[in-house]
Amino acid sequence: MTPDIQPDAHPGQHACKACRRRCRLTLPAVQVSTILHRATSRSLVLLDEFGKGTLTSDGVGLLASILQHYTAQPAPPMLLACTHFLELLGPQVLPPHPQLQLCTMQVLVAGRSSGDAGDAAAAAAAAAA
Repeated sequence: MTPDIQPDAHPGQHACKACRRRCRLTLPAVQVSTILHRATSRSLVLLDEFGKGTLTSDGVGLLASILQHYTAQPAPPMLLACTHFLELLGPQVLPPHPQLQLCTMQVLVAGRSSGDAGDAAAAAAAAAA
């Protein structure tokens, strides 16, 4: 056994930082690969926080590739992907496509101002009603 790779409490996992980083990306990539090969036009594919725990450039690149793969299909499945990678909104990362709609979401919390104070007040009043 090498001194820089120590067995962890879980069999098959290592304490080495490089191994942990690879494992955080490998399992979701294998799962998405399986989905890519099995999804049909009648499938609903949900990807939540794909790439979480990876380098931003890795996660953005992989998710953009997945989305481009789906848009290239003649009859792709319905896909909903939620991510914190705002970089995907740039046309240089993910070019516009008729089968792709990118949306953003904001969360309004009562008592905190985020953006227009009038919008926050109206949302708080609607929530209280």
